[in-house]
Amino acid sequence: HGLYCVEFCKKYPDLKATVLDWAVGLENAKITLTQEKDMANRINLFEADFEKEDLPGEKFDFMFLGNIIHGLTEEGNKLLFKKIADATASNGVVAILDQYANVKGSQFVKGVAAMIGWNLFAFVGGRAYDFDRVKEWLEEVSFHNVSLTHLRQAPGFSFIKAQKR
Repeated sequence: HGLYCVEFCKKYPDLKATVLDWAVGLENAKITLTQEKDMANRINLFEADFEKEDLPGEKFDFMFLGNIIHGLTEEGNKLLFKKIADATASNGVVAILDQYANVKGSQFVKGVAAMIGWNLFAFVGGRAYDFDRVKEWLEEVSFHNVSLTHLRQAPGFSFIKAQKR
């Protein structure tokens, strides 16, 4: 928690970031920020339950979701994407790291993705969504240029990136 923001801030020196998470996640983010003192002053922590509460009132240029959508229902994801669209500036970008059902690639990559999808369903009640379904949800709330990138060094994980109109 917070590690992605740290890495983004290292790569982009003018970037300021906000970690939105439950209290338990923010406790872990605080530990990360004590270890990354140079980045701590550029990263805000915001406690909220994104399923029940609104996102912070400001407009963000970039939103990143790490392993979130597989734990939500279809309706939960649609609601979250609406909140993200409302909190994203025009031409802002959303990037979603998760496991998706329709990965392409080697048999190994497809097998890893299938196993992850099964585990999500069996053990946490989640699921790996199909890229086309996620793209549809994003487009419904004013995102476009939706693309999928598979991570070669992390089989089964992919990024969806979209830009707000």
